[in-house]
Amino acid sequence: DAGPDPFCYAAALAACRRGGQAARAVGLLARFEEKLGGEAGGEDAQPTGGGEGDPLRATEGGQLRATLAHLREQTVGACLAAGWLDEAVERHRGAPSPSDRSLVFALRACGQLGLLRGADASSTALQLHAAQPAADLAGQIEADEALLSALASCGAWPALLAAYDDLAAESKARRPCLNLAAQAARATDSDRAPELAALAAAA
Repeated sequence: DAGPDPFCYAAALAACRRGGQAARAVGLLARFEEKLGGEAGGEDAQPTGGGEGDPLRATEGGQLRATLAHLREQTVGACLAAGWLDEAVERHRGAPSPSDRSLVFALRACGQLGLLRGADASSTALQLHAAQPAADLAGQIEADEALLSALASCGAWPALLAAYDDLAAESKARRPCLNLAAQAARATDSDRAPELAALAAAA
């Protein structure tokens, strides 16, 4: 048995994300993991064949983890697109080694929870962001922007301003982050508001 074709599943799940078909995405991911058997249950699982230290075995194990992370990411995105906001957050939180993009989707779900339902998901957004350092600078910047946007949607202005101060310099210099920080400064009557507004205008 050659096992499930990850490319077919990836294409199907990407279509689910674009179409907001959360139920179908959840079902497809569950079927893929079921067909993989024990290998899907833990990220330390290794494909059979090859001895200890076999480079092919290690490579296949890494590919499996990357494939699962990508499929889980697409499922989180499908839940977000369908408005299954709590499900998106919980699926990201429960995934072993989630991807940077999965984090962004989960943070956007936190923002939507605040914006559409009036829920204070700010602490959840902060926890998710703190628990997952990004794999690269581009991912970090995107996650930082998603965090500040989520905090703004929840009306958590003091937390937003504090989070902005903790960001890396590359994210702090980005106009979206500066605009949100300036908005938070105005909302909290901070004396930093003029400075942040000027920086945002010049970015």
